[in-house]
Amino acid sequence: MTAPAVVRQRVVGQESILIRIFLIHSHEIFRRGLRDLIGAARDLVVVGESGSVHESARRIAVSLPDVVIIDAVLPDGNGVELARSIRAQNRRARCLILGRPGREEVRGDAAAAGAHGYLPDDVQARILLDVIRRVARGEQVAARIAVSPRPEPETTPAPDGDRDPHLTTRERQVLRLIASGMSNRQIGEQLGLAEKTVKNYVSALLAKLHVQRRTQAAIYEMTHKPGIEADAPRTR
Repeated sequence: MTAPAVVRQRVVGQESILIRIFLIHSHEIFRRGLRDLIGAARDLVVVGESGSVHESARRIAVSLPDVVIIDAVLPDGNGVELARSIRAQNRRARCLILGRPGREEVRGDAAAAGAHGYLPDDVQARILLDVIRRVARGEQVAARIAVSPRPEPETTPAPDGDRDPHLTTRERQVLRLIASGMSNRQIGEQLGLAEKTVKNYVSALLAKLHVQRRTQAAIYEMTHKPGIEADAPRTR
């Protein structure tokens, strides 16, 4: 296979090599949030993305990434099996699987498929960036997930110290679903609300977060997730 083009950046008079990232996730808004988050890091660069298994093979072959971040559930296939296929075709590429919270069985499947990492998709941004760097170095990384308390009823005030004390419980639910890539209609179906009601919730929480776009709200949610800690590194 042809060696990949090296992406470099200038840092105080010297060159440093950027880690090349390819994103595979079914939700466009989630990919946009990841792209913006990764793009803000000086040592990382997104070289391609896709929303399905079908689109991925050709684009990965062209972009030759160092790390491929893969949604565990894709519209036309299984993210873990896709990681297995990517590793079989390009041993240089290292795969990081993003699974749904509470699906710990995916962690073992990901390791068996040759993936270098597994994280729940509600991981803190700082941990995700750290894990990307560790995976790029060849470390085997997963995460321990702390059990989150059940959400309080809508009428119960948020306790002191809550990460979003100025958001209602319903607004926090809507924010989490925005970050997962759902449209207003899908959020309404999930929460049993009219689409117009969801739109009102979205407008209110955007105002409270002082942002203008859903993507910005998704990034906020991704960077304020508690209770996830990366395991100690294991080099393979």
